Amino acid sequence: MPETLSSLIPLLLPFDAMQAPFMQQALLGLLLLAPLTAAMGVQVVNFRMAFFSDAISHSVFAGVALGLLFALNPQWTTAAFGVVVGLAIMALQRRSSLASDTVIGVFFSAVLAFGLAVVSRDRNVARELMRFLYGDILTIDATSLRWLGLLLVVLLLFQFYSYNRLLYIGLNPLLAHAHRI
Repeated sequence: MPETLSSLIPLLLPFDAMQAPFMQQALLGLLLLAPLTAAMGVQVVNFRMAFFSDAISHSVFAGVALGLLFALNPQWTTAAFGVVVGLAIMALQRRSSLASDTVIGVFFSAVLAFGLAVVSRDRNVARELMRFLYGDILTIDATSLRWLGLLLVVLLLFQFYSYNRLLYIGLNPLLAHAHRI
């Protein structure tokens, strides 16, 4: 799939800079990523979860640090740590009478502090961490493009079949629950 789409880019954009394969892959990655983040962004705003998504994104710091410290794949530890932090925030929000922003703020601070503690433990982790935190769209490969394409298709199918229900839940959860949504 990426090879076929990459071969069309020089025809559509006949600039010298776009003739390099890494530039074509970077553009294709951006074209796949833009609708994916837009679709997710609508739901984040609809469910009023901007601070929640900020806390999850900052848990990446600790996830990458753990992966590097234990010589595991940082992409997997990042995803796992993000899911664990998200589930922990949701569980504590449901069980406590604290405001959701308070719970999220506590986790936000704790995860960043934990990540800093892990990074300060090993100098090599600190050096490698910068490579993962900043990234470079020009280094995207065909495997990542395939994963982005698959993720985009799954997300668009999910949005197609459940957008109205998600919108209903986001606007009025009690009414949506009363209508068995």
